[in-house]
Amino acid sequence: MKVSVWYTPADEYAVCDGAGPTGVIGYVKLIDGAWVIDKDPTRGRFISMWDAVRSLSRTENEQPQYHLLARGKELQTVIATPDVLDDIMTEGGWVLVASGKDTGDIERKKAQAFPKPEWY
Repeated sequence: MKVSVWYTPADEYAVCDGAGPTGVIGYVKLIDGAWVIDKDPTRGRFISMWDAVRSLSRTENEQPQYHLLARGKELQTVIATPDVLDDIMTEGGWVLVASGKDTGDIERKKAQAFPKPEWY
């Protein structure tokens, strides 16, 4: 299974089968310094988000990159491997704005690409 991970407004990440954002197989989120799978009866805790994603999807996908995508006025943070990113952009009409190693890197690049107005 190839997966993509989409940031949600609920401050969690939707793990999707394929390009997403549909086909959600579960959610992962950071709680008290550890990544957990939402509604997981085993209450497993993971050091990295990708370890939690691998456990949820039962996959051994390569380490993905973080991407900032745009479609019209919509911005979205997505985590995916290069082949899945190609599918996302082709199928969903998204345009790549920036790529980075983590969410902090993406947030810095977003601030540079879309600076707030001086009056803000």
